[in-house]
Amino acid sequence: MNKQEFKKNARIKNSEKTKWMSLLLLATLLFFIGLTTKQYLFYILATSLAFYVRKNGYNTLFKDYDNKQLAKRIKAEAMMNKIK
Repeated sequence: MNKQEFKKNARIKNSEKTKWMSLLLLATLLFFIGLTTKQYLFYILATSLAFYVRKNGYNTLFKDYDNKQLAKRIKAEAMMNKIK
């Protein structure tokens, strides 16, 4: 992969993250609007949007974090196996 393709892929990845983060922020705002106005429609919209982001955007948003946590777990298990 050359440098231009790498930059293009990074840009696409960043735009995907921005899209999912924006939708998550919108869900949070709808939830707080629902809290202040006590209108159930906002709760329903916020919850639906949050579930949609969870189902479709989780891998885009948290893939790096999950990989780091998996590496830590594997390292900790290896250390525990050495101790035994």
